[in-house]
Amino acid sequence: MERVLETSSTSLLIGTYTRSEGHVDGKAVGITLWDTSGFQSTVAPVVNPSFIALDKSQSYLYAVSETGPADGPSGVLYSYALKNGSLLVIDSIATNGFAPCHVSVDKTGGWVFVANYMGGAISIFRSNDGQLEQHQIISFQGSGTHPRQEAPHMHMVKLSPNEAFLYAVDLGSNMIWNFTWDKESNTFSPNPAQVSVALTDGAGPRHMDFHPNGQFVFVLNELNSTVTVLSHDDQTGVLTSQQEITTIPADWDGKVNQPADIHVHPSGQFLYVSNRGHNSLAIYRIEDGSQLVLIGHQATLGDYPRNFKIDPNGEKLWVANQNTDNLVRFAINTTSGQLSKEENFKQVMTPVCIELLK
Repeated sequence: MERVLETSSTSLLIGTYTRSEGHVDGKAVGITLWDTSGFQSTVAPVVNPSFIALDKSQSYLYAVSETGPADGPSGVLYSYALKNGSLLVIDSIATNGFAPCHVSVDKTGGWVFVANYMGGAISIFRSNDGQLEQHQIISFQGSGTHPRQEAPHMHMVKLSPNEAFLYAVDLGSNMIWNFTWDKESNTFSPNPAQVSVALTDGAGPRHMDFHPNGQFVFVLNELNSTVTVLSHDDQTGVLTSQQEITTIPADWDGKVNQPADIHVHPSGQFLYVSNRGHNSLAIYRIEDGSQLVLIGHQATLGDYPRNFKIDPNGEKLWVANQNTDNLVRFAINTTSGQLSKEENFKQVMTPVCIELLK
């Protein structure tokens, strides 16, 4: 199935929810193309493409279809080609779990990693120009102290900057699981130096991002609205907790806040977190390469901000407000880290995840 992509230097591909799922009233049709002229088009009809990822060359796009047991035997991973101004579906494959919620790609574009929120497993695939092959399934056990931690809930799979280690972020067991990548045998195995690292009881780790120097990682905790800073040894892969800091103001009197996404500014000087509930972006200054200082909050001008994207130059930030069907573009002050609204783009239906096209 082919759809024309009328792209510009500021075009975005947007993952969405397409139907009501209890936690969301999905209104979209599939993956949406959007640009600053206001042009929108559904370029890939698919159920609940809640997370999408481009390979480094931006030749291929991968999308998870976040479906549950009532929809079939498994969630699904799709691959698409971006070529000659079109988006063409290449392949689809079972993720061996339900509600897949995150997908990532290695630097070569030959490996694709999926986190299944339900089922307690991550799936690793080989990609040959978008043709997908199951390589390895890794299953987990465990639970935590929070009511939502009754079982493993994998929320992200991320490689270390040197791609020697693979980290699986498990909201359910309250762990970050640590694996080595043997490039000769292409095997992912528990890291003998550190199989896992536990977060504060009830934290609920969701996403993580590395500092550009590779020496520190910032983990976003959904259940207690905090960020955990950990040192990262790029020779052993060992993570060591250094700091935990809130994502919301101390005097906020709202009932529920659930942080969703986290990204380090390309300069390595600032960190941003999206807050669902407080409906803000928390802004931190990074001191000495690791220590976080909360310097403010920017309202996202919408409800339930999910994924956000910072452009490679570090000058713009786009955020997807899921429940108010809008994207907002902010300018980043590269000296202070503060944000200022540039434009509010409304009626982008149920946006969840953003990928920026060159």
